[in-house]
Amino acid sequence: MRLVSLAAACHSSAPLFCFSSPLRVEPICTVNSRWRRGGTILTRKKLLRWVLVAIAVLLFSLVLERHRRVINSAELEAAIQKEVPQGSTKAQVIEFIRARHALFYDDFGTEVKARISGLAGNMIYEKDVVLTFEFDGNGKLVSYSKEETLTFF
Repeated sequence: MRLVSLAAACHSSAPLFCFSSPLRVEPICTVNSRWRRGGTILTRKKLLRWVLVAIAVLLFSLVLERHRRVINSAELEAAIQKEVPQGSTKAQVIEFIRARHALFYDDFGTEVKARISGLAGNMIYEKDVVLTFEFDGNGKLVSYSKEETLTFF
């Protein structure tokens, strides 16, 4: 068995572990709860600080992703009634669809269909909303319908 002083183990290239028995491995460098790895001394406080910063960044990015991609049916319904009420022009409806970042939309003359895709409120299901806007001969909005589909990833 090779014995190395505590000070020598922490400040030299000596081994970091002492094998006192075949089943027991003990760290040699335990001064002030530090360990040496690749020439850098990490303390538990610094490690904990980095882990907490990483978790905070992850949570912040999830919150931003949620606000960007979650489709709320009630908010969409209220926005349709407020921004494109009956009698709106086709151009207003198409601008409304573009503002919602639809995957695609098709203009069939008296009908415009659009598909908006995102996450459901629980962020587990994918939600697709197909909006169908119907127009009269003058290009004014007569009615609309909405179909929602939830799919599991």
